[in-house]
Amino acid sequence: MLGEYVQGDPVQREILRAVGGASLVLADISGESPNVHVEVGAARVADVPVRLLRQGPPARPVFMLRDQQVWDYRSEADLLGRVAQISYPYRRSLLRSGRL
Repeated sequence: MLGEYVQGDPVQREILRAVGGASLVLADISGESPNVHVEVGAARVADVPVRLLRQGPPARPVFMLRDQQVWDYRSEADLLGRVAQISYPYRRSLLRSGRL
């Protein structure tokens, strides 16, 4: 879920609630956005798995994220491949859970 699609009052609380209840948080740290870092921090406090993405050449993330792997990408196609690779273990299937 992208933050721009979250509705609620206040929307910030709804975003944090969604992050805390997520199965996985994918965060693009390319622009060093303070909002993304807040959401990553909320996910880490809630013990939600976090995967970091970044466009461009490899570089060190900010200090508090240096214990996390960063998945670098160079193009939108590369980003899509990274997201598919990262999220694959978190997929859900109705057949797998016994419901059809």
